[in-house]
Amino acid sequence: MKKLFMLMLSFIMLLSVSACGKDDSQPESTGKAESKDVYESVSETDSDGYQSESQEHDTEEEPDGGVLNNGGEFVGYNGNTYYWKRNGASCNNAETFANFSYMAGPSDLICISENGDETVLTSAVADGKIYIASRRIYYFGTDSSWYSVDLEGGALKNHGKVNLITVEETTGNVIYYDYNDKKFWREDSQGNRVVLNNDNVDSDGADPYFLTVGNGKLYYATVNPVEDEKFVVAVIEADMQGNARLVNTFTHKKEKLVGFGMEAVLNDGILYIGYANIQGSGMFYSFGGIVAINTLQERATEYLVRPDSETPLSHPKLRLCSYIEEGELYIMFSTGMDATVRDTCITDGIKMLKVSTGKISDVSYGILPCDGNGGIVNGALVNVNGEGRQFTILSADTMESLGYTDFDGNGKEEGGYLLDFVSIVGDTAYISVSEISRDTSKDIGWRYGYKRDKTTVYITKAHTDEVTVLYEY
Repeated sequence: MKKLFMLMLSFIMLLSVSACGKDDSQPESTGKAESKDVYESVSETDSDGYQSESQEHDTEEEPDGGVLNNGGEFVGYNGNTYYWKRNGASCNNAETFANFSYMAGPSDLICISENGDETVLTSAVADGKIYIASRRIYYFGTDSSWYSVDLEGGALKNHGKVNLITVEETTGNVIYYDYNDKKFWREDSQGNRVVLNNDNVDSDGADPYFLTVGNGKLYYATVNPVEDEKFVVAVIEADMQGNARLVNTFTHKKEKLVGFGMEAVLNDGILYIGYANIQGSGMFYSFGGIVAINTLQERATEYLVRPDSETPLSHPKLRLCSYIEEGELYIMFSTGMDATVRDTCITDGIKMLKVSTGKISDVSYGILPCDGNGGIVNGALVNVNGEGRQFTILSADTMESLGYTDFDGNGKEEGGYLLDFVSIVGDTAYISVSEISRDTSKDIGWRYGYKRDKTTVYITKAHTDEVTVLYEY
């Protein structure tokens, strides 16, 4: 009888590990874990004739309790997948540039268990992005504030009118930026906060720009006008205890602009920063470049691509590729025209920079996904893995069978289709596509207005090229 009782207890504990809305007794692991890369890469060729073979690239298994796709629209944790299920009332269905808001009304926070069962955890106004840290689910909601709930959808906390930047991979600390006092700070699982900026390092009145988090450090920059025609960009490193230091600086031509865009990737202690001006009411990027800053040794800033060169950046997004040639690092970037802050993926004017030689070559088949989103290339839906390799999610034939042959709806008189997002959790991809049509009541001069007619969210498994509808609204 005792043995039977123990077997039943073990079975109940096993169920509690993966059931939606249930906590577990496994050791805490709150950091982000890369999903096991089971998607197949597609061929990729540069002007030197390099072509990668189509193959699988396995990575290490994610640790128990690891978070998959943290900060995405669909996020995995302990075998469950979490997402906000939208509806027609939760979306502002007509906007200029088809820049629809998903905070017009409440959505349902859904947990999909390993066996496919769905549980509604709570309902709230939320923009769709989800972070998981310390067994809590974080989301941006009403009153321009960040909130969190536990894994059962309860114990609501308001974290204030701040911007959640990221979750530190190794500790699960949440990194915020406070617009009011221009400070970065981290919050641990107990709610303790530490300010990471240092007034002795920051320039007076300068707005900090987040760059990246890596090796237990926060990297950010301040942009300071020093002359009528020049900015000095100061790159700063701060540890999680609030000790900050100036790493290096670089200069940039000052132009009439409405903002400044920067994105960075950290590789072997080198910070590669893509930067560009933001101009006009259309929020277009222009006059951009790439610099390399050594965070481990005192070295002069390297200007890899200058804004006044023949190949200036048109978007600050960079993509590192380490697989092309042994011992060499390549950077993909865009020189295509008309890139904006709204773009979710760049497919035009892609170039490849060989870091060791500075040689820049054309890329006939390349994308720059922004915020993890995929893109449409030659009719196929593709994305990029952790090595920088492209892989196919859905073939061109499958996309055509779904009726999707034109994804350039934003900017056309008749409308079309928009790829809202692609979220990859383990071996599963979730894809949202919206059908839009023109709405002249939302036009502002040359800026076209559109209405959202229907959105379909699909689900597909790796290597199947089979797709089913998860839901529509």
